[in-house]
Amino acid sequence: LLLGGMRFDEQRPCAPHWAAFADASFHLAHWLLSEDADGRWLRCQQVVAPDSDPQVLARDSIAAYARLLNPPGTTATAPDVIERNALPSPQWQGKVDIALQAISRGDLIKVVLARHIEYQLDAPLDSGAVMQRLHTRGNASHLFALHRGEHCFMGATPERLLSCQAGRLTTHALAGSARRGITTDEDHVIGER
Repeated sequence: LLLGGMRFDEQRPCAPHWAAFADASFHLAHWLLSEDADGRWLRCQQVVAPDSDPQVLARDSIAAYARLLNPPGTTATAPDVIERNALPSPQWQGKVDIALQAISRGDLIKVVLARHIEYQLDAPLDSGAVMQRLHTRGNASHLFALHRGEHCFMGATPERLLSCQAGRLTTHALAGSARRGITTDEDHVIGER
């Protein structure tokens, strides 16, 4: 089971905060915890090369498993925000208005706007603690944290963007939009479609 992602637009220059990540990058997690309606699953995954020593692979996996069960104790608190940088609300609302006008003119059918918000913290962020807090919320999100050196891309999404099993690709994309129905029944039919 690979985790990863791809850039939306490889034609545009890469923003500095994405420089540590390739245009497309997938990762085979050594240990992967997943949870679904049928239960919780802990997978051990390794690339086994023709010259791999199975005993060394097993020993390394067991040692990594022991580290997972006994993480180093930490008493650090969540870091404080030193500075927050984002597009000011009036400018953001202006971009929303421009998009709505383009939709009204028929130039666009749909647009997904996103705004970059950057926080400067007074201490490093513990991605494991963030993942634990997100998991504690108990919603049905797919949590992820991909580390590249000192950089980490993490989040929680209700979507499984892509799954490939037995040669079959499936997606669960929730970002689609449709008009609302006049009645509850019509709304349900539109939503199902």
